Amino acid sequence: MPCPICDSNDHDSQCTDREAVLAAVGKDGLALWHAPDELKADKEVFEAAKASMIKAVGQDGLALEYAPNELKAEKEVVLAAVGQNGHALKYAPGELKADRVVVLAAVGQDGYALGYAPEELKAALWYAPDELKADKEVVLAAVG
Repeated sequence: MPCPICDSNDHDSQCTDREAVLAAVGKDGLALWHAPDELKADKEVFEAAKASMIKAVGQDGLALEYAPNELKAEKEVVLAAVGQNGHALKYAPGELKADRVVVLAAVGQDGYALGYAPEELKAALWYAPDELKADKEVVLAAVG
């Protein structure tokens, strides 16, 4: 599969060209996977990739699975993903799976997303009957 930055199977100097990387991540946040570390750390490149990824997961939350770890660690990206598909919580890093705001957004989209939350957030519903666990309002009240 060709590199989304230099459009080659063999990486060349374009992969380290800041403008080429910036253009690529602006179109597709996943291109950040192919950027060299020094450009991943570039604030403008990172922000362009983040904006692109927010747009992508806003259309398909489960695309979070394929996001570079640097983007998965961004709360805005995860919130956009779980807002579109609560089950995207499965692909969030641990610290964001434990974030009440993220879990509430996921459960608000799909009550069954609670299954991906850490045990301490599920504990409030541990003994509740299944019909209550499937009720978004009940889950939101218990987790919130």
